[in-house]
Amino acid sequence: MRLFCICASWAHTVDFMYRAIKNQTLWTCLALLSVLVVIGCEKSAIDERKRAHAGEYAALGGDDQASVNHGMLREGMTTNAVRIAWGQPTVISTISTPNGPFVFWEYYRKKTVVEDPQVMVPRSPTPVPQSRVLPGTAPKSRVVEWLDRTAVFHDERLVNWEPK
Repeated sequence: MRLFCICASWAHTVDFMYRAIKNQTLWTCLALLSVLVVIGCEKSAIDERKRAHAGEYAALGGDDQASVNHGMLREGMTTNAVRIAWGQPTVISTISTPNGPFVFWEYYRKKTVVEDPQVMVPRSPTPVPQSRVLPGTAPKSRVVEWLDRTAVFHDERLVNWEPK
């Protein structure tokens, strides 16, 4: 009888470990898949811009084409190369200086943030979203916008950018 209990316990442990490893493998595969999707989307956006500006892309030098293919910038790039690598800027502004005008390209990103405050419910050890406690109250959402990156040009050539 004791041997049966040990074997049953061992079988339960092996089953638990198999499920844990299977679960971990599933989560690892899902994480890798999501990374590939993000990279694929970025690459497809660059490829789309390369097709839309095929003439300008063909006129770039080899080093500039390699940088554009990776969405990277290099000092001295033309505005066309930066447009293909990073896309159309959100804001373009010019500052006049004694050395000539400097053109700033600013790229902003937007994100919708949903605010659903947590409330304590009697006999619940953890807080619960307010929208689940009071179904008539919808979560509030707002759009957050921030400066993601910038490119600075002088005489139609890239002189500075963030992030590098």
